[in-house]
Amino acid sequence: MIQPKYEIGQRMYHIIEERYDWQEKECYICEGTTMADIKGEKFSCPKCNGYGVLNICKKRYVIKGEVINGYDVRKINDDIEIVYHIGHYGIEEKRINSSGGYFFTSKGRAKTALEKLEFHAAIDTSSSQNY
Repeated sequence: MIQPKYEIGQRMYHIIEERYDWQEKECYICEGTTMADIKGEKFSCPKCNGYGVLNICKKRYVIKGEVINGYDVRKINDDIEIVYHIGHYGIEEKRINSSGGYFFTSKGRAKTALEKLEFHAAIDTSSSQNY
């Protein structure tokens, strides 16, 4: 019988990207017209996707705690793996507490990973996207 490492109801911590301080600015490519002129032809602006505005926001990484609310046992080829349901995520057991993962069994481990992530990330605190 397969025995999971972690229990239903156990709290996990994960690193998420949070966007805040939203601002709407006129698109600097089409200057708000929604169309871009490329070699004499008009196209829907590729930067703002034809909206004429860009939504600018700042980003930061935060730690969020959620509990395991279930799991599945999967067989892939000859391997058996457990996939935990944490919030709306399905996380493979091998990715919890892994160096490249974003889910941890303690807030301390998540904080250590977050510090490494922020140290190695190129600090780009603004994003322009349309949602």
